[in-house]
Amino acid sequence: MLIYRHSSHYRNLVRRNLTIAYETKKSSEEIEELTKKHFRKLGANLMASARTSLMNREEISEIVTYEGVDCFQRGLAAGKGVIGALTHTANWELYARISPLPEDNPFGTIYQGLRNPFINRHIEKRRGALGTHLFERRRGFAGPTQFLRDGGALGVLLDQFPGERGIWAPFFGRLTATTTLPALLSLRTGAPIMFVGMYPDGEAKWKIRFHEPIFPPQNKEDKDEWTRNVTVELNQKLTETVAENPEEWFWVHNRFKTCGPDLFPHLKKFEIALPSGVSVEELKPHYFLIRSPNPLGDACMSIPAVRAVKKGRPDAHVTILCRENLEPLWRQQPEVDDIITMPGRVKPSIVGDLIKSRRPYYDTAILFPNSTSSAFEARAGGVPMRYGYKGHHRKRLLRWVIPEPPSDPPTHHLERYLNIVRELGADVSNRDELLKLPPAPTPITTGQTDWRICLCPGAEFGEAKRWPLERYAASIELLRSKHPDHTIHASVVGSPAEAGLGEQLVEKIEEPKENLAGRTSVDGLVEHLKTCHIVVSNDTGTMHLAAALGIPTVAIFGSTEPVLTSPIGEIHRVIREKVECSPCFKRDCPIDFPCMTGISVERVVTEIEALMQK
Repeated sequence: MLIYRHSSHYRNLVRRNLTIAYETKKSSEEIEELTKKHFRKLGANLMASARTSLMNREEISEIVTYEGVDCFQRGLAAGKGVIGALTHTANWELYARISPLPEDNPFGTIYQGLRNPFINRHIEKRRGALGTHLFERRRGFAGPTQFLRDGGALGVLLDQFPGERGIWAPFFGRLTATTTLPALLSLRTGAPIMFVGMYPDGEAKWKIRFHEPIFPPQNKEDKDEWTRNVTVELNQKLTETVAENPEEWFWVHNRFKTCGPDLFPHLKKFEIALPSGVSVEELKPHYFLIRSPNPLGDACMSIPAVRAVKKGRPDAHVTILCRENLEPLWRQQPEVDDIITMPGRVKPSIVGDLIKSRRPYYDTAILFPNSTSSAFEARAGGVPMRYGYKGHHRKRLLRWVIPEPPSDPPTHHLERYLNIVRELGADVSNRDELLKLPPAPTPITTGQTDWRICLCPGAEFGEAKRWPLERYAASIELLRSKHPDHTIHASVVGSPAEAGLGEQLVEKIEEPKENLAGRTSVDGLVEHLKTCHIVVSNDTGTMHLAAALGIPTVAIFGSTEPVLTSPIGEIHRVIREKVECSPCFKRDCPIDFPCMTGISVERVVTEIEALMQK
């Protein structure tokens, strides 16, 4: 219990692992009690292993009994050795000292050496004291292969992390990186595989159970499928064995971790394999917490990356962490399973409490903002795997730092977010799918004479992004004059800071008209935009929001660069007057505003008509 009391890292790791395994079956109080029980058992088993490492075979035979020895004998009868799939259960060091058969059959085991050379030499000495052959996995598998061909019985720990090799198979219903080494050795040597479990059998006594041997296929063409199937079967047996005595398994091992930054199977380092009759929907989710950018436009441009995450894993559960005003945007996205909202300018510790209150754990945090506070929020929420760009002095707060994408040539800002999930292994190659727009919420039907056009004349960035109000008004009047048989409704939207702009613009427009600038929340803005046929906007968050909702948009650019921030989707129209000084990215134009005054009313009306006809 010393580790439980004094190591919060291992205490939290065990509690987390048990929560993943038993979240739907045990209460938090039961999981906490099982956590304590595990540490008591772990301490007892470690003390027992120290004692049993000094015993001879006769003494070992007094504390160990065997079941299924006939299974073991059938496996050896083929004369090609046998592979024992072992587990870190109970006093697992006994595996190096067992002798289930009276005859002197050679035993060996593959192990992973410890970092401390002194402790490692001591353990190697004790494990090999009774003649067990030891094969360090980093030295390759030529030795173990030959050992099997010579008829030896080789133990392979099944429940170790396989590094960059293996498959994803369910363990307690959760996709887990699982070694295929037993299957690969079996195919190479012809040796059968046998699951071997260890169970407590009284005070300081243990029982070892041998399961039926699994023989490799005769037809080598089936080797890939057989490898997947047998690995899944072994993982199922491991789950059943651990479930019998959960306190006996080595829960301080981070069994549910992923391989570095590779969170998705797209890179084909891992395949997904499921038991027969088990569907993807039955898997326990991998819980992603994605921190949304704060600006509305940036949040819209991160939507394709969120789609890539959702499509990248069949078990992905996506929760968006965002400011309160962005909830209506994320609520429109079918790829989002849950949303956690937070007020602006709140301490990371409070956000961490919000995260913890939503569910017991999240597996992975993907941080789109560069802010240090977003990394602190995820850490305060107990999310162990945190990924994002280096950002502002937050490198040590991240589990993996995503390299910055090249800035030359310039690319759309959405690529910055897609680059994060690409570096984590998500497939971002199908841009048609990732950038796909929803159907227009209010499509124009053939012969329709009632047109609703929304105008967004503001831009909080500054005057240099604003097309003149007079031209917005003139475009509506020109459109009405060209289509006298149509009723054209004009509405004006904007932020509270742009309420005055709205008032000025509607004064210049004839009825029917409506000024909503400063009078709607983002939720109300979404609902209003859905009633519109066309949106005409400067480079603003509203422009991106309308585009994300599938509403055809005419985007007017001045001091900014459409290559970087144009609305997502081919249906939208971008108008830009390229002049010598653009893009300057200035808030206010120091000269005569040529990039905006060069955009005529006729040009904007032509694009509106083109969208109406399309």
